[in-house]
Amino acid sequence: MIDALRGWLDNVGPSYPAAFLVAAVTTVLLVPAVRRLAVARGVVDKPDLARRVHTRTTPRWGGIAIAAGFFASLMVLWLLDTGVARYFARDINRVLVIVGGGLAMLGLGVYDDARGANAVIKLSVQIPAALLLPALGFSFDVVALPWGGNLYVGPFGSLLAVLWVVGVTNAINLIDGLDGLAAGVAFVAVAVTFVIGVAGDKIIMALVSVALAGALLGFLFHNFHPANIFMGDAGSLFIGYVVAASSVMANFKSQTTVALAVPVLLLGLPILDTSLAFFRRMLRGRSPLSADRDHVHHRLLAFGLSHRNVVLVMWGFSLLCASATLAVYFSPAKNAVWILLAYGVIVLILARRLGYVRMERWRAEFRDGREAKRVRRARVETVRTVADRVRQAANVDEAFHVLTDAHALYGYDEVQLEVHAAAAPQNTVLDWRRPTPRVGAGAEAFEVTFDLDAPGAHGRISYRYRDGRRGIEVEDESLLRLLHQALRAPLERQFGAR
Repeated sequence: MIDALRGWLDNVGPSYPAAFLVAAVTTVLLVPAVRRLAVARGVVDKPDLARRVHTRTTPRWGGIAIAAGFFASLMVLWLLDTGVARYFARDINRVLVIVGGGLAMLGLGVYDDARGANAVIKLSVQIPAALLLPALGFSFDVVALPWGGNLYVGPFGSLLAVLWVVGVTNAINLIDGLDGLAAGVAFVAVAVTFVIGVAGDKIIMALVSVALAGALLGFLFHNFHPANIFMGDAGSLFIGYVVAASSVMANFKSQTTVALAVPVLLLGLPILDTSLAFFRRMLRGRSPLSADRDHVHHRLLAFGLSHRNVVLVMWGFSLLCASATLAVYFSPAKNAVWILLAYGVIVLILARRLGYVRMERWRAEFRDGREAKRVRRARVETVRTVADRVRQAANVDEAFHVLTDAHALYGYDEVQLEVHAAAAPQNTVLDWRRPTPRVGAGAEAFEVTFDLDAPGAHGRISYRYRDGRRGIEVEDESLLRLLHQALRAPLERQFGAR
């Protein structure tokens, strides 16, 4: 039976549906086990109305199942020693890019989902993974000009390739805001790279694309609304990298069209959403990496569309991007320019319809942003002063009183500090409640907790909000962390080794 299967797969053609099916079935079957693992390890996504739209606790790490299905598919074709294995050996650089970079991104995502990773940690993995492309010979070398001739970008092509991979990886990560959205958008993208790979006789790229398409379809079986698992950063970073790297390699040394336009069009939705997010945040005087509820899917939800319908609309826009991509790729450069212009007009109309392109709004947001930035700076300086006072406190009691006196800066209603120290006969538990309850103070508490660790003592501090909120802004959380870090000094001073 194995010999018969090997003989059927000896040609490349049958290998495509085989790769798709193996990836899809493997992913579907693995998701329940990954769900149990994520729940057991506490790797779950809790409702947070400040940034998310889901309303129930959902396990993450779905990306592990996607990556497993993807690699299992390619591994089966390799181990069966079919004709496809010869293509792997012949095009080993493409395999190294996908396997090496993909595993690095998967590892980063698994860690980020479980522990949380800041921008420095993420970039320290993403940039070396992206550098695999130019290091192994893949970059944007030539751009065909619409009036004829080619523009050779030289070493800038390598820089463009790295920026492209890092940018798209994070764009896919940012667009993962609704059930099935990122997986569906990525599915459309890899379907296009599969077509380009087959048309250009790039066998490895076609196999990579069809394997990822199968894994994504298998994951959508569990992830479409209402989702029972999220891909998490493990999935979005892995998928983003594979899609970005595939789009570069699929168009490597392509001179039939404006080479840079093909991958940009292919991932038009995540690129557009990320670009708009960065622009509006900078306009408002905020960090471009801060979170908000003004993405494209948030705007569509505000129009009254259901969760599923928003996802279907955005899938439809991805299909429009895919159609434009294929039209540009298979058209002469002069015709491609008209296609790009028509696409640009459609995008401009849609962006204006969603309320993004309005000069009067931009001016108002810029004015409000400058004032908000001034207020935030003043607040940060005040918080740092409070943190210094906490840090200089003689003991935990004094630090706790300094902290609670500043409750107006943070807006919390209750604080509880628990300290466990070997040198103390009993645990220290300090509680505080806002003297004058606010409107809505009877609401269920939203709690933010930080672990405390110092020589000779450990514990935790919990801030509770009873104003009906379901989350806090990233900036507010970072300010609370300043107090959390400052508490280490009085803890060590009171309970440290003597």
